[in-house]
Amino acid sequence: MWKGWLIKESLENNSILSELKIINSAVERNIEGDEVQIWHLNTVEVDDKQIGKIASKLEKLMKFGYYVHFTDYKKLLIIFRGKRFLIELEKVIKEKEFGAVEFKARSKDLKLWKKAFDYGTAKGKVDPRYIIKVM
Repeated sequence: MWKGWLIKESLENNSILSELKIINSAVERNIEGDEVQIWHLNTVEVDDKQIGKIASKLEKLMKFGYYVHFTDYKKLLIIFRGKRFLIELEKVIKEKEFGAVEFKARSKDLKLWKKAFDYGTAKGKVDPRYIIKVM
C-alpha cells in the first residue's frame, strides 16, 4: 500500500481524486507575501497494483509549480508534471499529520534524489522550500 499527500489545487483536473482512497483531508491557508492561497490537502492510499497507473495519470495532471509524493516506506515516488522518480529508502525520518516529509535514501539513490530535486525546481517550477527532504 502506498500513502500519498496531494493538494487538490495542484491538479489540472481533479477527477483523479475519485480513483484514490482519501483517508484524511484538511484545508490550509498558505500565505506568500500579500497573497493567500487556500490548499485542500488530501492524504490518500493507493494499492500496489494501481500505483503505476495513478503515477502515469498524475504526471499529466500535475500543474507546474506543484508535485506529489507517495511512499510505501521502502520506496519514495516523487511525481512532477512530465516526470517521476522512484527512490529506494533506508527509512522515513520525519512524519507529520499529513504524511512523511523527511526521508533517508539509500546511498546509491542520493544522486537520483538530486536529479529529482533539480528537475522539480527547474522544469517542474516547484519552489525548493516546498520539496520534501531526502538525506
